[in-house]
Amino acid sequence: MKTAWIPAVVAGAGIGAVALVLWKFGNPGNMGFCTACFERDIAGALGLHSAPPVRVLRLEILGVVLGASVLALARGEFKAKAGSAPLTHFVGGAFMMVGALVFLGCPLRLWERLGAGDLNAVVGLAGMAAGVGLGTLLLRHRFDPPVAEPQAAAEGLVFPLLTVGLLALFVLQATGVLPELLKTSAKGPGAMYPGTPTPPKWAIGVPLGVGAVIALAAGALVGGLSQYGRFCSVSGLRHLILARNGALLGSVAALAAVYGVGTAVLGDWKLGFSGQPVAHTVHLWNGGGMVLVGLCGALISGCPLRQLVRAGSGDGDAVLATVGLVVGAGLAHNLGLAATPKGVPLAAKIAVLVGLVFVAGLGAFQYRRKTAPSS
Repeated sequence: MKTAWIPAVVAGAGIGAVALVLWKFGNPGNMGFCTACFERDIAGALGLHSAPPVRVLRLEILGVVLGASVLALARGEFKAKAGSAPLTHFVGGAFMMVGALVFLGCPLRLWERLGAGDLNAVVGLAGMAAGVGLGTLLLRHRFDPPVAEPQAAAEGLVFPLLTVGLLALFVLQATGVLPELLKTSAKGPGAMYPGTPTPPKWAIGVPLGVGAVIALAAGALVGGLSQYGRFCSVSGLRHLILARNGALLGSVAALAAVYGVGTAVLGDWKLGFSGQPVAHTVHLWNGGGMVLVGLCGALISGCPLRQLVRAGSGDGDAVLATVGLVVGAGLAHNLGLAATPKGVPLAAKIAVLVGLVFVAGLGAFQYRRKTAPSS
């Protein structure tokens, strides 16, 4: 079924506007909304890594799951299912996170960076396109996982309910009912969230409590828009190759345009490679990291944001991909596999190469032989 243009473009433009607002309310530069970065922060909040600058429970991510769940239920599109190469989804999610942390952003942040004039994102886009192209080639000729099977409705609700539980833990900790169980950064990107450190002039005095509501509501809006418009950068490229349908690419173009116009109006648009916020200029690995992201996304049907939306809509395989992303973030920071604005460590380069070989191997050898029907 072809993706409709109007819902796709509306979703992309809406997500771009939400990302712009979140940036102005305190999120890091050109990182109004980054699914991979925020899942990395959640991994730190849960104690899966101890990198001091990137540890906070990102309510935007919880909002995405809940927003997608509510809209999927309202539209009759909530379908509990699982069983389509679950371990491949988990491993693919983990390696997709490694690639994203080498580039310093998921495909969603790539479009924000591109819209705001960061030319390193052009290199990343070329890499992602190459990765999706390789993944699509494997889908056509080799990769043929089983079709996901329907599950009991309660199975599909487990992940949204766990998300509600995590939100409840945040509230109980914030109100002092529980001691500090979730970790929060004192400085760095993990200390930058809606309401801090300096809200825009038209929002001076926004307290953290209101900032938390803004983050949760913004995430819910992104989740709902993504579920409505089937937003996904990776799927956009894959749909263009497989079905000659460019609607999802129109969606991400709308996001980049809205974010770019917004940063220009607000005086923060900057064209170039150097001096961009939370970015590095090691072009080979900007591209290489996104090749891995594109390859993984093509094989497991979506970027990190799409995995969250699918998980919120009842897809158990997407839940495993999301868990893989969070676990991958913890491993990346514990093992030194993440880039920084200063550059890309050797271990991160090796991890990307290992990931490309391993995931491409999964795609090449995970196929079902066609057998003749029995008489």
